[in-house]
Amino acid sequence: MFKVVRLLSLFLVVLILAPGAAFAAEAPALKVVATVYPLYVTALNIARDVPGVQLDVLIPSSAGCGHDYQLTTEDMRRVEGANLLLYVGLDLEGYLPNIQAAYPDLPMLPTSVNFEPLEEHHEGLDGEEHENPHVWMDPQIVMETAKEIARYFSSVDEANSALYQQNLDAYLAKLTELDTSIETMFAGVENKTAVAYHGGFSYFARRYGFTVAEDIAHSEDEQPSSGRVAEIIELMKAENIPMLWLETAEEAELVSPIADETGATALVLDLVTFGDLDDYDIYLRALQSNAELILGAAS
Repeated sequence: MFKVVRLLSLFLVVLILAPGAAFAAEAPALKVVATVYPLYVTALNIARDVPGVQLDVLIPSSAGCGHDYQLTTEDMRRVEGANLLLYVGLDLEGYLPNIQAAYPDLPMLPTSVNFEPLEEHHEGLDGEEHENPHVWMDPQIVMETAKEIARYFSSVDEANSALYQQNLDAYLAKLTELDTSIETMFAGVENKTAVAYHGGFSYFARRYGFTVAEDIAHSEDEQPSSGRVAEIIELMKAENIPMLWLETAEEAELVSPIADETGATALVLDLVTFGDLDDYDIYLRALQSNAELILGAAS
C-alpha cells in the first residue's frame, strides 16, 4: 500500500512539473487578433510554424467584410490579453473606438499602407464619399500588408525574427507568382468592363486593368429598385458590358433580370471573407478562381 501511495505521489509531481501540463500551460508569447479573415490569413502565413504565436479573427464569418458590424461581448473577450490588433482601416472597422476604450494599452496596427486608396463609387450613408476598404483584392497590396505584419512581429518577438522573415519571403514568392499568372491571363482580353453589385472588387479591377462602370447598390445589404435595375440594363447595353461581378448567390438572384435582359454573365466571385482557420493558401486559390471565371466571361 505504501508503495502504491508513493508511486502516485511521484506521478503527480512529474505531471505538475511536466512542460505543457494542462494546469501549467504557458501563455502565448504573441497573441494577435485580426479584425477580418483576409488579414488573418496573411498573418497566418507570416507566423507559420513559429512557436508561441496565437492568432485569432475578430468578427465572425457571417458578418462578411464587417461593414457596420456591432461587437458582441464574446468579440471583446477575444481581444483580451492580445499583444496586437491588426486592422484594415479606411473606415471598415467602425467599432475600433470601442476596443480602444476597453483596452487603451493594446497596440493596433493599420495594414492599409503604401498604396493609393480608391473612392467608393457612391456616396456613403452619411452623405460623404468614402475610401474603399476592400484592399486585399489586390495581391500587390497584400504583399505590402505582409511586409508590415512581419516587421511588427519581428520587432516584438526578436527571437523568432529569422522565421518571420523566412515565412515572409515564402509568401511573397507565392503572391508574386499569383499576381504574374493573373496578369498574363488577362493580357489578351479586349473588353475589360464590368458592373459590380458593390465595391468589393474595385482593387482587383484596378490592378488588372478592368473598369467597373457602375456599382449597382450603395451597400452590400441594399436591394436595387426596379428603376435602378432599368438604369443598369440601359448602361450595360449601351456600353456592351459583358459581365456582372457579385459577392453572393443572393445578389445573383437579385440581378437575374439584368443578366437575362442584357445577356451578361453573372459571376459570383470570392471576396475571401471567411474560411478555415488553418488554410494557408485560401487567398491564393480564391483569386486564381476569380480570375478564371472573369476570363471565361470576358473571352
